[in-house]
Amino acid sequence: MYIKEFNVIYTEKKTDEYRLYICKKSLENQLYRIFELADRNKIAEYIKYFNSLNFKDFYGDFSIDEKYYIVFKHPDGIIAGDSDWKKLSAKDIVKALVLQNPPIEIAVPMLSFNNIFVYEKEIRFAYVLPMLDNRACKGLLEEKLADMIDLIWSEHRTPEAKRWLDSLRRGKFSHLVIALKYMPENEKAIPECKSEYYDRIKKILLKIAVTAAVLAGILIIIF
Repeated sequence: MYIKEFNVIYTEKKTDEYRLYICKKSLENQLYRIFELADRNKIAEYIKYFNSLNFKDFYGDFSIDEKYYIVFKHPDGIIAGDSDWKKLSAKDIVKALVLQNPPIEIAVPMLSFNNIFVYEKEIRFAYVLPMLDNRACKGLLEEKLADMIDLIWSEHRTPEAKRWLDSLRRGKFSHLVIALKYMPENEKAIPECKSEYYDRIKKILLKIAVTAAVLAGILIIIF
């Protein structure tokens, strides 16, 4: 099956609103995500939105036989999904958002572990249809991002990491570039020895030192 110059490899998803095809062009390795819409009311909204859209991974849009198609580049790599999210770097996710800079209407519904791919330690996103009902906003994006990072980071986090996460949730960073700049390098706290164990260790070390001194004295007398 072909859609314009794109060869459909498989259908990834079918809903009442759209069909999502994974496609490629002949003689190209790049994969594409093509959304097919048939609802005329929805099509009018999306045409208006995508007519003014311009960002790196948006490939284009077109109409065929009263159906509307939206094309994004499909990411290389392995999907994080529900099983491998613990292996992800929270900082790399924020960095990828900053570098790829998807519009907020796409970024908000896109933020899910099932839409994150890892390719040679680089984070890439599988793009989705935009949220056009006016709910997409900076605050909602930061809240969803904070929820993801909260899961990735250890429960035993540093005070600096706690403050950063709280600042993200409260919208205190004017932009994700600023959030990335102040994101802590290490979110995990170093466990502190409890005093009772520390005292016990000191006593053991003292006994070892005394025993070693006695043995040294005996050896000196003998020789």
